[in-house]
Amino acid sequence: MAKSGTFKINPAAAVALLSSAAVQAEIGVLVQAAKMRADSMLPPDAAPFEADVQAGKSRAHGMVKTSSDRGRSGFRNRQAQASGNLLLKAVGM
Repeated sequence: MAKSGTFKINPAAAVALLSSAAVQAEIGVLVQAAKMRADSMLPPDAAPFEADVQAGKSRAHGMVKTSSDRGRSGFRNRQAQASGNLLLKAVGM
């Protein structure tokens, strides 16, 4: 039987791992999947949602957000999100 022991996490290594390119790529795949599901629920005259992955101070972050387009299609995107909570539905909440 193996002996139990203790270990100490290296904070700098944890930050490097959570901010690595591999983790950002995996987050990017998940973000793009959520974006595609949310885009499929939009009306045809609405602009698509925007997806973004960034490295933060301690870990990578991904987000899907409403369109930054200020025209009619961007307005329809934000209106559909406000009335139907499409982003929450896209991630299964």
